[in-house]
Amino acid sequence: MSTTCLTSSSADPAPPTTSPSLVLADGHEDEVSKTEEEKKSAKLTEQCRVCDAPADHHVHYGAICCPSCRAFFRRSVQSDVDFVCKSKAAGKCTLRRRSKLRACQRCRFDRCLNVGMRSSYVLTKDQRDKRLRQTRDKNEKKQTDNAAMAQNGKSDSKELQLLAAPSSVPISEEEVGAIKAVALQHDINYKSVPFGEELIKEMVMCSVLGLPMSTAASMTAYRLMIQRVTKVKLTLKDKG
Repeated sequence: MSTTCLTSSSADPAPPTTSPSLVLADGHEDEVSKTEEEKKSAKLTEQCRVCDAPADHHVHYGAICCPSCRAFFRRSVQSDVDFVCKSKAAGKCTLRRRSKLRACQRCRFDRCLNVGMRSSYVLTKDQRDKRLRQTRDKNEKKQTDNAAMAQNGKSDSKELQLLAAPSSVPISEEEVGAIKAVALQHDINYKSVPFGEELIKEMVMCSVLGLPMSTAASMTAYRLMIQRVTKVKLTLKDKG
């Protein structure tokens, strides 16, 4: 009896070899990962002085280098290992971007030093521990200060509420009128001593733009302020 191999048309399809793209509600594919890669590449505007790989503009241990060479130099200094070049042409190994992970460590470390990286810039264990303690203490102090400021803010708000509360002492209409009259006399006498357009202009420039006032303008402003206060004082004294 001959047998026939049947293939079911309803069999489950094989899983895709690549993960499908995430499709958003508007039908566009998710570009998050692509955008992150573009941002990362945009920051790598320099070239590593050790292996020619892309690097950022920051100087690490004394030279511009890629993250891989930066980590290699830090580990090499911290471990204090004396590398030995195994090449026949000692000290002349080629360091390239694609081969640096398998490159000669001796030549790679010497290249780091030649391009300006300094072993003294790498923190020792005690220095790292000290920096960690300082950072931790700084963060704790910041949290304490924020908590104190928040508490002071609550206290200030309570005081403002008490000040804004209506007074329990009644004030007569006559007293209100007297207060308004005093305020009016104050304003009239205060403004009766003019500062002048040029002086006001210098004061505005000093207040808004931070430009220093001239010595003459400062002395004039001081003298006019004394005159204003004195005139207000004499007027209120006469009214009293």
